[in-house]
Amino acid sequence: MNIKRKTAFILALALCTGSMTAFAETNDGTSPANIEVKGKFVAASGGGTVIAADVTWDDMTFTYQDGDEVWNPDTHAYEVTDGGWTNETKNINITNHSNTGLLIYTDYDAELEDVDFNIDKDIVSLPTAEGTAPADAPKTTIKIGVSGEAIQEDEKLGSIYVSIYENYAKVISVSTAEELKAAVQKGGNIVLSNDITLDKTIEITKPCDIGLYGHTITANNTIFKVTGNCRSIYSGTLKTSGSNASAVYAAGCNDLKLENLELESDDNYGLLIDNAKVAVIDSTFTGKGLNGANIGLKDLPGSLTFKQNITIDSGIYKENDTDKVTISAERGQYNFDPTEYVDTSKYDVRKYTEGWFVTEK
Repeated sequence: MNIKRKTAFILALALCTGSMTAFAETNDGTSPANIEVKGKFVAASGGGTVIAADVTWDDMTFTYQDGDEVWNPDTHAYEVTDGGWTNETKNINITNHSNTGLLIYTDYDAELEDVDFNIDKDIVSLPTAEGTAPADAPKTTIKIGVSGEAIQEDEKLGSIYVSIYENYAKVISVSTAEELKAAVQKGGNIVLSNDITLDKTIEITKPCDIGLYGHTITANNTIFKVTGNCRSIYSGTLKTSGSNASAVYAAGCNDLKLENLELESDDNYGLLIDNAKVAVIDSTFTGKGLNGANIGLKDLPGSLTFKQNITIDSGIYKENDTDKVTISAERGQYNFDPTEYVDTSKYDVRKYTEGWFVTEK
């Protein structure tokens, strides 16, 4: 009995010393106790984000037509036709019923080493379904094809993966020159979902990041003229030809970052700096260039910073042998001797078989 009462007392004490708040007053009975009653408002959460997408697809069976012997009545001989994959595509259809924008990534895992999947748009952004009727919900179609070597029997070619994410960063995917130009005019985070060929230069005047994601932009003129605060262009190939053109013409911009790019230039520059500040990171410049160089520097103030792995086939051209552009080479591997651009109080330069290495002291 004593134990039970002791336990009950401890429980009661615990309840009294919990997180509840108690109010009290001493009342002598001459007037009623006045207890103020308050209401606490908790705003609605809005119901949160709901991600819902319909994904439908065609029968993903592709046909390889084997070569055959066909009788030619003119020559009285059999002629062997070439085999190959039929020129057909299959569709994956995605419809967004979410109250947020979506990013869709499409990738594949091939079972056969010499058979490839061709995906026309590997990154797609879809706007929110808010404000639309279900029948008019944002949608896209991704086309799949197959190419490569022959198969000898019916067999599994691989798997397609479609990954759907909320578009937190408000990424805009583009697959045509017109879409790229329109996206750049708005600014923001832009990604390519396909190779693009341009017939006109795109001028960048608003803050944006342009991710090529392994794709190539090709032009016979300057690809990007950067006059505004373009933050970065990264992860792909910029290929330009024709005279008086540059893959990237940095004209009056500050803190432009070119990262993980291959810039191909013949009879022109991969990069032309004109009163601008540019950082080049882990990138390659190829082609014979202009004036025997892949990079051109105007005789105006600016800066060019190299970082990580840098390959330049044809060197750097300085207009009027300018010293107005500050060039610096930081930690990384180079296919040329970067010593003249290195702050030797911070870095060491060593030559090895693979090239020159800049390391921190």
